[in-house]
Amino acid sequence: MLFVTLTQLLFLVLLVWLVWRVVFKKAEGDAGVKAKPREYLAWLGALIVLLAVILALLTPNNGAVVQIWSILSLPLKPLGLSLLLLLFGLMGIKKGGITKEAENYIRIATGILLFFSIPIIAFFMVQLIESDSILALQAAVHRRDKVDAIVLLGQATTQQPFLEANRVHLTDAGDRILQAAREYDLQLKLGNDASIIVSAGPRPGQRLNPNQPNPPEAFAIARILNSLGIPKSAILIEPTGVDIRTSAEAIKRKYIDEGNMSKRIILISSALNMQRARQTFAQLGISTIPSPATFYTFQAGGVPRVLFRVTQKDKCDTISITFNNAREVQFSDFMPNVDSLLLSTRVINEFWTSVYYFLRGWLSTEVDPIPSLENIKC
Repeated sequence: MLFVTLTQLLFLVLLVWLVWRVVFKKAEGDAGVKAKPREYLAWLGALIVLLAVILALLTPNNGAVVQIWSILSLPLKPLGLSLLLLLFGLMGIKKGGITKEAENYIRIATGILLFFSIPIIAFFMVQLIESDSILALQAAVHRRDKVDAIVLLGQATTQQPFLEANRVHLTDAGDRILQAAREYDLQLKLGNDASIIVSAGPRPGQRLNPNQPNPPEAFAIARILNSLGIPKSAILIEPTGVDIRTSAEAIKRKYIDEGNMSKRIILISSALNMQRARQTFAQLGISTIPSPATFYTFQAGGVPRVLFRVTQKDKCDTISITFNNAREVQFSDFMPNVDSLLLSTRVINEFWTSVYYFLRGWLSTEVDPIPSLENIKC
């Protein structure tokens, strides 16, 4: 904790220094070190940035803070940074031509868009992040752990169609719900009566009835699980979690601290954020068995395509997943497309979110290792 605290203090000191450099500058031609304030807008802009960052650290789930930060964080994403550089470049275009600085802005913006839009680069980035989740997927083939609870981080797994009020549609992350049902069935086969804790708060930016608060998404997920054969008595609703941290805190407070379940759970989340999710739960003293879903690595356009190998040793079937020589790289793998830009942005968003969690002291390095295939018994 001392290391995390020092890191946060250094970050705040660096932030104050950067704002000071924005607001003040040395007066040119003076021998002494004098500071001259810039225009009023520079003061105001720097103050807004400072307040937004401080509020994001203190109250990350505040609606106004979320909206302001979504704007200020735009340059931290490939598309936002490219648009900002292009804007700077356009400001350098005059009747007599274009300045050298503006040309450089346009070149850099074009390079960023091209780089992060190339499929082979986007899938390489996502494979690096999902590598631990791939190992967890292999280890789960013969997992025999019995737990009290299966925790499903279900935020953004469903969408409410406005024209069909009684129906629920799945998003591209909806396979997490199916993963929860599979884990429940596995626990039943092991002779264990586990519960599924569905953690998902209200959908952001959506209001079905202006006179009533937005219902938590967890209730819609519970209906889907019940339709898949999971009894209502086995489904527990946690309706306040809007992100990984708030879900972990609510589960610890409501179930573990009250003695209703042990500190070892099966955790279901996206493969992209599984490592951050496990570290977040570990920081609260909760041991997790990873059960990842929503693998972008295994998409049809994955580069290179994954290769599955199933072998049998005695009565034990094992599965291995490799990326080497799965298929030859094709010319289309180097052709930029919008899907690859979106995938690259997801990876970068996860990186910055992990940095934020680290600065808040929400991540623990003491996470249970994923067992290797050699240590898994049939």
